[in-house]
Amino acid sequence: MLHAFTIDLEEWFCSHNLQAAVKPSDRNRLPLRAAAPTCRLLEMLEKRGIKATFFVLGQLAEQLPDLVRDIQKAGHEIASHGYAHLLTTQHTPGTFAEDLIKAGSAIQDCTGIIPDLFRAPAFSITPATLWALDVLKQQGFRADSSVFPLSWHPDYGMPDAPLLPYKHDNGLLEFPMSVVEMGGKRWPVSGGAYFRMLPFGVYERLIRRLEKQGRPLLFYLHPWELDPGMPRLPGLSRMARFRHYAFLETVERKLNLLLQNFEFAPLGVVFNQPCNTPTGGVSPNLP
Repeated sequence: MLHAFTIDLEEWFCSHNLQAAVKPSDRNRLPLRAAAPTCRLLEMLEKRGIKATFFVLGQLAEQLPDLVRDIQKAGHEIASHGYAHLLTTQHTPGTFAEDLIKAGSAIQDCTGIIPDLFRAPAFSITPATLWALDVLKQQGFRADSSVFPLSWHPDYGMPDAPLLPYKHDNGLLEFPMSVVEMGGKRWPVSGGAYFRMLPFGVYERLIRRLEKQGRPLLFYLHPWELDPGMPRLPGLSRMARFRHYAFLETVERKLNLLLQNFEFAPLGVVFNQPCNTPTGGVSPNLP
């Protein structure tokens, strides 16, 4: 089965886990570290002949435009991760629209593409922020990949969401994150911290179970998860520190195993919904 490989292209200090220690106004004083792990990730993907979807943060596109151009030149799918990496819950509809426009402009300046596929920081399109779907539609997006169909996470989740791509009431296409159904519950398997913290053998079995349930994996990773040397910030709760820094040193080894054992492609290819039409408009392939 062909699985989707996606990257949330952001700096290490943008993580929601670090918000207690890093305010948006603090970011200019922190070192940029995304280029090196992203280049290493690009090399790993190129070695296997794999193309992926990069959800590019607009702020990073302004800071590291050559990196974003290199990603595009390598043939990867370009999507939007917003501009300032604020959660949807931290926006009003007006500021959310402004953030999307600013991100689109920054990404277009680098690539010539106006992205029409979006992922919210920390999967923060939830039952409390469904208004964001209409803002996305109004801003020319045709697809989203922010919904995590589970119930128990403290920061995100839509427990009743479908497990395969579906359309919202306004026609916006949704690519939900991957969960495995076991024991009458939904368990996350998409990637990120779930990938870092599980032994690879366990993670591999979960993917095989997902395949038996007839669904491809929608995998995600951040460049900072390939950067175990990133600074350790003070002022974090024990849980936030664990969620951000735990098992970073295992990721590259496990990622190589993942790429050896499974087939991957960009999100739009896996679900036969190519994204990033030249003007950001609706693709004729949309069902």
